Amino acid sequence: MKISDNHTLLVALKSDFEAFRAQRMRPTPFPRELRQSVLTAIASGLAPRLVSKATGLSSTQLAIWQKKARPERTSVEAKAQPRILDVMASPQTAGAPSGLHVSYEVGRLLFDISF
Repeated sequence: MKISDNHTLLVALKSDFEAFRAQRMRPTPFPRELRQSVLTAIASGLAPRLVSKATGLSSTQLAIWQKKARPERTSVEAKAQPRILDVMASPQTAGAPSGLHVSYEVGRLLFDISF
């Protein structure tokens, strides 16, 4: 992108944001079209610092918009079947509980004691 194109784009962004702010009250969210034009400008090679200065947006806000615009990456992993380990209690010893069930499921050791 040429410098004159960059300048033209920054002037257009600045005027769009000024017009929006003049028509709306402060807490009104920016419309999708304005957010998309900012993201397109940054994707085309404009420095986020310049876009921030032209639009009056903070660098944090730009980073949030960029993060939300990225497609979600979902991790698809095959779920392993739970491994169950049954431990039979040794013959009754004095003071040992009568019903003891121990199992290992999804990385956790579970104890079930019943009387």
